[in-house]
Amino acid sequence: KLTMDTTDAPNYGGATVPPMGWSSWNTFRQNINQDLILEVAEAMEASGLAEAGYNYINLDDCWHSSVRDEMGRLQGDLGTFSMGIPALIKQLNSRGFKVGLYSSNGALTCEDLPASLGHERLDAKTLASWGCEFFKYDFSAARRSRIYRQRPGSQMQRSALRSRHRYDRLRLRHRRIPL
Repeated sequence: KLTMDTTDAPNYGGATVPPMGWSSWNTFRQNINQDLILEVAEAMEASGLAEAGYNYINLDDCWHSSVRDEMGRLQGDLGTFSMGIPALIKQLNSRGFKVGLYSSNGALTCEDLPASLGHERLDAKTLASWGCEFFKYDFSAARRSRIYRQRPGSQMQRSALRSRHRYDRLRLRHRRIPL
């Protein structure tokens, strides 16, 4: 056992523990809906995981519609998330959970839904306006896209989030550029 005195350690503003939680992809892949997500939250509470610090519920691919709205924004799939993603986030937040959403740096996600290529700033602003606190952003489908080109997407996302004063709550996860 190692014990260290950290009373004089500098505070760099980082998290004291890593973000811990649950991701829909590992168990359910594309078969997710709002009732399932709420059941998972209930199970995390009942099992003591939430109390132990597992407070993120991350919706991976397939939370969103196959089309963007009339303003070009991502939108939740109202067939599987009938209350809407902002309402789901609000409900999970009221139970003490933080919510994460997923997108990809390609034109489409792995499940061929709209991704963020060319919409980085708009998508960051949209997710931040909904109260999203974690953002998984990967290249899983981008490599197979014919229109894919290397972009500084993470820089664009960070800039958009900072301008919305949400960067402190929304953490970006990027495989190539560590934060």
